[in-house]
Amino acid sequence: MIIEFIGPIKPKTADRIAVEYSCSACGAFCAQDATVQQVAELLNSGATAPGVLHFGRYFIHCGEPMEEIAEGVSHLHPPADSQDNPGDAISIHTRRLTCSCGFQLDVPL
Repeated sequence: MIIEFIGPIKPKTADRIAVEYSCSACGAFCAQDATVQQVAELLNSGATAPGVLHFGRYFIHCGEPMEEIAEGVSHLHPPADSQDNPGDAISIHTRRLTCSCGFQLDVPL
């Protein structure tokens, strides 16, 4: 399957987006509306937060791209029951994204 287009539907409907795709095997083309959750499950296979569509540099929640509000550093610590030293935290540069609904997500730069 080749995703040809993902964008807003008109009139705007909460949590729904337009998707156009084609089959690389037979060449068939289809266009339909879908929920952000459905498209996220298809493209991400659980790699991102549930209900968030990751498409290139963009993260989509509630049917529109999330906006970057800050950059920073996130610290990942080993699980409490692991054999690793608690001082073995990993620091990564991240950007914080927000959706118009208030949902926020930190993603690596």
